[in-house]
Amino acid sequence: MRKTMVLAWITLIFGLVFIGCPGGRDPTPAPQPLAAPVIALEGSVVSWVAVSGAGGYSVRIAGIQVEGGALGATVTSFDLADLDLAPGDYLVTVVALGIANVSLDSPASNAVPFTVTPAAVDPQPLPAPVIALADTVVSWVAVTGAGGYSVRIAGTQVEGGALGAAVTSFDLAPLNLGVGDHLVTVVALGVANVSLDSPASNEVPFTVTPAAVDPQPLPAPVITLTDTVVSWAAVPGADGYSVRIAGTQVEGGALGATVTSFDLATLELEPGDHPVTVVALGVDNVSLDSPASNAVTFTVAPAAVDPQPLPAPVIALADTVVSWAAVPGAGGYSVRIAGYEVEDGALGATVTSFDLADLDLAPGDYVVTVVALGVANVSLDSPSSNEVIFTVPAAYPSLTITFDEFTNPIGDQQIVFNMIIGTDQYIEVPGFDTVRWYRGITRLEEGDTLYLDEHITGAGRHLITARATVGNRIYSQLIAIRAVNP
Repeated sequence: MRKTMVLAWITLIFGLVFIGCPGGRDPTPAPQPLAAPVIALEGSVVSWVAVSGAGGYSVRIAGIQVEGGALGATVTSFDLADLDLAPGDYLVTVVALGIANVSLDSPASNAVPFTVTPAAVDPQPLPAPVIALADTVVSWVAVTGAGGYSVRIAGTQVEGGALGAAVTSFDLAPLNLGVGDHLVTVVALGVANVSLDSPASNEVPFTVTPAAVDPQPLPAPVITLTDTVVSWAAVPGADGYSVRIAGTQVEGGALGATVTSFDLATLELEPGDHPVTVVALGVDNVSLDSPASNAVTFTVAPAAVDPQPLPAPVIALADTVVSWAAVPGAGGYSVRIAGYEVEDGALGATVTSFDLADLDLAPGDYVVTVVALGVANVSLDSPSSNEVIFTVPAAYPSLTITFDEFTNPIGDQQIVFNMIIGTDQYIEVPGFDTVRWYRGITRLEEGDTLYLDEHITGAGRHLITARATVGNRIYSQLIAIRAVNP
């Protein structure tokens, strides 16, 4: 008995040691499958309650994941209408996807059936509209599902008779139909792949009566003249009006039915008295032109025999702007320098100033005048205004100098003076008082070249001052050149 107890204790100790050793067993539990989702179908949308710990979801039809059916962990629905499924019945399931080394995919959810119905094989015709005619207007009750309506006479759609789905009437009066009876029908237009055009509606007859055998003249307008405008009251039934002078229609005098006045000042009439009448124009086959209206006399005064010159403007100069008071009756103004009109200087009758800065004038003094322009057959140009002096100051001299690199202190050293403006010009090299070129000895013109090889005697930086004298002002520019040893 004692021996048996010892062996049992030894066995227990070795078992505990084995269990405690790192290689004895893996303490990490094996990943377990997630719980299966419970899904429901409403319309074409399958949905489910989120499964705790799921890494996502897989929507499957007949056990195969659908296109776009691998979804994120926060997605709990999927619209099966997004799939391009053929008509038929489908079993839909959802699997909750496990996370690597943490959980396994769930079993498939409960299955829900999803049915895709086939498209209608044969679209059916819409019901025929029921139409009625009141005076010249045909109307109908809207046909449910119609894509529009077609108004037809003798089976042919009339001009402007293709109507929208919301339109339920059509006026036959604007149609240019011949005299007689016309059978009118309406067809409700089907929608592509949904419905076909309806049969034609019931027929209604529309009768166009012949015009009166003997159209009668319209009544004559009664006209009045105010200043240059002749006017009249509208004549009922008139198709328009004809304004006439001495019985002949004037240019532009064939007027519409709503026009009741005409300005005679728009005509180029000779001086004298002109009898004016107006005729109301009839409608073909309905009415005749009216007799001429009462006559009114329109007088065009002759032009003055000897047009007189306008008074001269009085002008003033402020900075660069010349201005003047308006001259009554002037047809415009002419701004002139030394008696010649400047560019853009022909101005309108309402303009009373001109900016001389807009002109491209060289430096100098200019005599400016303004002439008031007369109106043909009414007045002559005025004498020139008083003179004002406009001075353009001398521009700052523009000096551009280019030079070759000095590779030899006594060789091809040169400065090319492209432009120096002035009357007294010279070049001075500091440190060489005798090196000067004055006007009359060596005048610097555009493109002239002066060689300085005998005056620059060593490598290094040399400063040269170019001066130009304009009047009593002196302008200068400092130029740096560099000479290098060969």
